[in-house]
Amino acid sequence: MAQREQVAWCLGVELASNFGKYLGFPSFIGRNKRAVFAYIEDKIRQRIGSWNKKLLSQAGKERIMNKYWWGTGTDRGIHWKAWDKLCIPKKYGGLGFKDLRAFNLAMLGKQAWRFLTEPTTLVARIYKARYYPTTTFVDATIGNNPSHCWRSLMATHDLVCAGVRRRIGNGRDTLIWGHPWLSDDPSPLVQTHMPEELRGALVSGLIDQDTGVLDSLTEGQVRLAVGILYYLWLARNSALWERSLPRPTSTVRRAVMAEEAYTRLGRASYQPHATVLPESDPHERPRCYFDAGYRQHTGEATYGVVLLNHEGVFMAATAGTLPGAFSPIMAEALACKEALSWLKGRDTQMIDLLTDCMELRNMITSRGTRTRSYVGVIVDQCRTTMSLFTSCSLHYISRAVNMHAHTLASLAFDQDHPMYWDVIPPDSITMFVH
Repeated sequence: MAQREQVAWCLGVELASNFGKYLGFPSFIGRNKRAVFAYIEDKIRQRIGSWNKKLLSQAGKERIMNKYWWGTGTDRGIHWKAWDKLCIPKKYGGLGFKDLRAFNLAMLGKQAWRFLTEPTTLVARIYKARYYPTTTFVDATIGNNPSHCWRSLMATHDLVCAGVRRRIGNGRDTLIWGHPWLSDDPSPLVQTHMPEELRGALVSGLIDQDTGVLDSLTEGQVRLAVGILYYLWLARNSALWERSLPRPTSTVRRAVMAEEAYTRLGRASYQPHATVLPESDPHERPRCYFDAGYRQHTGEATYGVVLLNHEGVFMAATAGTLPGAFSPIMAEALACKEALSWLKGRDTQMIDLLTDCMELRNMITSRGTRTRSYVGVIVDQCRTTMSLFTSCSLHYISRAVNMHAHTLASLAFDQDHPMYWDVIPPDSITMFVH
């Protein structure tokens, strides 16, 4: 108390008995947060009790419905609907309630991002001096006896820093091991084992000081290194099983000769099989790529669908799980059916379907397919749905051209609900679309 009085005397200000409020919230938060914020709950309860239901807006009526489902006071009632279900957007079958925790984390994440991008601001300098004086926000920890604000900001630390990449510049402030400086996805960190003597090694040691670019091996040097490793492995096997260890110079000579022979012959160029895509017509129809995923040991199946316009620009996508698939071809047929239903829901009238499953393409386009099997029934349903479009065709493409849909189907095994994307593609397929 004496220190507070002394500071107030030096600054020429009065010593306040409380810290007041800012934007309706207490300026100072102690350890007993329940008591500090109890007045908010009382105000909300009084406000809800005074509402006239006839004058409620749509949002107010939804709050009344929420009150009906969850109950009030000590009588909480039965939780007929999980909160995560209520937070699903309305167009996907939910009520569109905001996930308050996610919204709060987003707001806190914006503040954490400012600590990274604007380290010279007053608030960033104060927090740096208090919680991470010798490092950056990326390496900051919650520390001992943190304030409520710092603890809240650190709740978003992993989320914000997971997508952070360091710009190298001269590389003198970036560690080779421990700092996210690689452009690799999903991990920007160097994954190899760190030798103890290189714990503090900087990226500047990898930069050619004359050219200002990262030192890298030429293609020939890479082939030579691979050849040396291969012949070292052969020498190891010879010593272990034949009791004969070749000289090191002989091992290196064999690797050099192999690399020179490969260079003389020239690298074999791989020419992928040409993929026949539908020719563009005057209507410039969009193209729908679809694929299925299937796990034989569990019977799980998924689908991935990507919609591109006639110029190959991303329009929309969806992915999810497929119930009731007993085989890979059945999963492909169900994925086709799911893609057609999704397109009808988007009110698409003209479309070109593309699949990397030749068997499914032949079954749908061949009118002689019997419908006595489960797959045959699904194929017949696909034909019926295709007939409802103004124009709908099915074409075969290679897996290399269908990687975006294949990737979404592979990732859908970890999803609990169908996922939808419009205009902006998911990060997992950005390399495959425009």
